[in-house]
Amino acid sequence: MRITRLDLLAAGLTCFTTATIAQTHDHGVARLGTVEFKVECSAPAQQQFNTAMALYHSFAWPQAIAAFKAIAAADPACGMAHWGLAISLLNNPFGWPAIPSAQVLNEVAAALDAARTAGLKTQRERDYVDAVDVFVRDHAGTPYAQRIQAYDAAMGLAKQGLEAAKAYGAIAPDAAHALHMPSHIFTRVGYWRESIASNRESARVAGDATFDGHHASDYMVYAYLQLAQDTAAQATMRQSFAMKPIDQFGAAFAYAAMPARLVLERGDWAAAAALPLTPAADAYPWKKYPPAEAVNAFARGIGAARTGNAAAAREQQTRLIVLRDAAKEAKLTYWVEQIDIQAALLGALALCTEGKPAECIDGLKAAATREDATEKHVITPGPLVPARELLAEMLLAQNKFADAVREYEAVMVKEPNRYRTLAGAMAAAQGAGDQAKARAMAAELLTLGSGADSQRESLKVAKQLAAG
Repeated sequence: MRITRLDLLAAGLTCFTTATIAQTHDHGVARLGTVEFKVECSAPAQQQFNTAMALYHSFAWPQAIAAFKAIAAADPACGMAHWGLAISLLNNPFGWPAIPSAQVLNEVAAALDAARTAGLKTQRERDYVDAVDVFVRDHAGTPYAQRIQAYDAAMGLAKQGLEAAKAYGAIAPDAAHALHMPSHIFTRVGYWRESIASNRESARVAGDATFDGHHASDYMVYAYLQLAQDTAAQATMRQSFAMKPIDQFGAAFAYAAMPARLVLERGDWAAAAALPLTPAADAYPWKKYPPAEAVNAFARGIGAARTGNAAAAREQQTRLIVLRDAAKEAKLTYWVEQIDIQAALLGALALCTEGKPAECIDGLKAAATREDATEKHVITPGPLVPARELLAEMLLAQNKFADAVREYEAVMVKEPNRYRTLAGAMAAAQGAGDQAKARAMAAELLTLGSGADSQRESLKVAKQLAAG
């Protein structure tokens, strides 16, 4: 999928400098970095505001809230202190499914009113307040997706990107989630080594006290697999599972996704069909997290279909429908659509297995179109398997080589440097008789897998193609 607001760092990234400081403030968080965020407040308030913004960008929400409240009390004419309080109360407004509650949104609106009352002395300050205002006003009558899009446009988040990500990780070396955040950009542009480095440090700093280490591990597993470093991916997963389980959505998603990625990215369909939930269903509250459990059902269904067991694939499709309804009951609107797309994909793959190729392809095309219209959630580095990649694989299996090449190339636009996509495109180009394109794909695959720690048949084929 394309780089979206969900993968960009919070607003104001460019306010950071690349210098780091090794001091501990009274908020108790060490080495936050240096921030320069100009506001029209008193000199002491300006200094405190910079520190509060450093806390905000390090995801230290409670400390940031306390800091902005202290600024407002010390300098009643500092309207931007109330804006800082507002954005800190929002936490991460892009973090589906934990979207801000109505109570929080009302508190944010009150803080924005207080900012205007206290005084906003420049157009820049008024623009910052107005940008948040579009997200919270009329929240009862305006859908969340519409409000978040308006906030994105008002803040201009999509103008940020790769260069900010490269600098960001060095700014707050003691904030585990801040260390992880650049990888949201790295994964979307296929910078796998940079993503691994970012998440390795994030996991080290996080330890086992929060979900951050598990979340970082999932991003690492995905990145290692794109480099054909399967052994490293397995070691990362084992390290995550060796830590104490965390009862939190981000951790639950990682627990389901890591083993699923390992089997699906390597095409181990038999293992996918039998993939167990880890931790086991009686040892972890999976029912609280239907989108996470859906990952396991989707992987098992793909494995079943690819091993010729249509009935087992449809069993997992039924399981996904139950999980979709649970997500609907929990008002997880985004995930209802995602799980429904997964169920549709399994239904289509089952048709292929049942000897109905035309219906299968039609179903896969429809599901791929639906997925293309959605945005990737921040919890995952990428789709477990892109719907359009599944379509390309089925076209390839039916010897529709030119069609398969076209679909693989469409995936490459949204998922650059994705290993299975490149390998599939290479095979499809060969089948289509386009040796130049096949060799080009082989060269890219060999570059991607230059540090492979496992044997993959596609790398052997790529070497043969490159040799002549």
